[in-house]
Amino acid sequence: MGTVPANVQPFPGQGADAWIEAYKEEVLAAKDAATIEAYIRILEKFAAWLTIRPGNSGQFHPQAMTRTAIECFLDTLPSFSYKKQARAALSGFCRWLQEDQQLLEREYGPWRFDPRASIARSA
Repeated sequence: MGTVPANVQPFPGQGADAWIEAYKEEVLAAKDAATIEAYIRILEKFAAWLTIRPGNSGQFHPQAMTRTAIECFLDTLPSFSYKKQARAALSGFCRWLQEDQQLLEREYGPWRFDPRASIARSA
């Protein structure tokens, strides 16, 4: 897995927790409580895992959310069913970051950070 360039900024003023909470409120609210809890736990675990990867400086960088990073994370999980659930949670989160937040671009393959995107959010 490659490193994030030094000039790349993490989510400005917000850690992964703020984005996960917004995703929970905007997307996951319609799901049952057990699914919400499982998805949040997975997203928090992934964010923590990603921040300690080389080149991320303890920050959650959306640019580092590549297919390779996600596959490496999934390889750390203990069972096929947990990997399947994690893939669903991460896929939904990436789709939300792309479509609703316009933060990631989708190419054929990995998600990619769009530096032109505005991440200003309404209150």
